[in-house]
Amino acid sequence: MAKILILTGAHLCTAPRPQKEADSLSAAGHEVIVRGIWFDPVLVDRDRHLMHQNLMHQNIMRQKPWKFLPVLDFRPDRPLDHWRTRLKARLARQRFQQSGKVSPALLGYGARAMLKAALQEKADLTIVHSEAGLWVGEQLLQRGFRVGIDFEDWFSQT
Repeated sequence: MAKILILTGAHLCTAPRPQKEADSLSAAGHEVIVRGIWFDPVLVDRDRHLMHQNLMHQNIMRQKPWKFLPVLDFRPDRPLDHWRTRLKARLARQRFQQSGKVSPALLGYGARAMLKAALQEKADLTIVHSEAGLWVGEQLLQRGFRVGIDFEDWFSQT
């Protein structure tokens, strides 16, 4: 079966679509890794809890058949990473306002980190979510990778 990477620019607990994709694809026998971004300690705890499914009728906890790994961790208790990430975003916004130059950092936290993770994983298929994910998907396509895009309905026009 295939190795599938799912990228989201958020915590796992705030991203139900990647969770459902990971459940379905791993149930079909694929190796699935979800990569996201950690920035809130409370949501990190929720992410960790989600990685275990409670089998109520058997009264046991079992780990999900797929993995979640943060591609970027800039929680406040990690001051250097937190400060560096926010500084990059601020500089990208200022540069855009002054020169009109577009940077992946304008699309959300961690675009370059997501690309780096995707290149390291060398998945058979990478499914991207969010604005930063679209940039990552384009970069991967240019390098010959297979890419799927799951862009939520609220981004589309009717």
